[in-house]
Amino acid sequence: MFILKGFIPKKHLLGQITFYVKVKDITPKPKVYTQPPNDDAVFINQLIENPMALFKLDIVNRQYIFIEMYANGTREYEKANYTKILLGLNERADLVRQRKAAHGWYLSELRKYVAVKHAANFIELKLAASGDLIIDDHAVFSNEKQRVLSVIKHDILLSHSHPTVLKELIRQRADLPSTNVLLAQANEILTW
Repeated sequence: MFILKGFIPKKHLLGQITFYVKVKDITPKPKVYTQPPNDDAVFINQLIENPMALFKLDIVNRQYIFIEMYANGTREYEKANYTKILLGLNERADLVRQRKAAHGWYLSELRKYVAVKHAANFIELKLAASGDLIIDDHAVFSNEKQRVLSVIKHDILLSHSHPTVLKELIRQRADLPSTNVLLAQANEILTW
């Protein structure tokens, strides 16, 4: 893509004036990651570091803010704190509200998954799916149940913009009794 910068007059020896158009190329250049010159960066590099190793989402107290996992003064604390402040991870109220909403949504989907998993017939399967999914009464029950579980799993893993909340629910399950009960009934979720 190109943009015209305007007319640039050029005066010749004989008094003639010629106008030239200056063209600037504004085609987006592909972003190429370059390794920083040292490994002592203060910002978390998600390409080579796991932010969840430095942060913990405060779900237990229902604050939905990120807390540094290392003691103040350590390199890990400084890295997590700098990244948190720079990106405004806790200061943007909308992000905190979205994490709270994600918490409720994930719990609802996990309850649905567990209910479908324990369904013993088509009536229970329809009730467990809560009208969100079309159930084929003419299919083999075990196949239909597996299909519905796959759809719910797909939704859980790919439909929400805050997957960190799910990872934190799994990581903090020992401190979240209702979540722990759900996950104990569907251990496969722990490996997703």
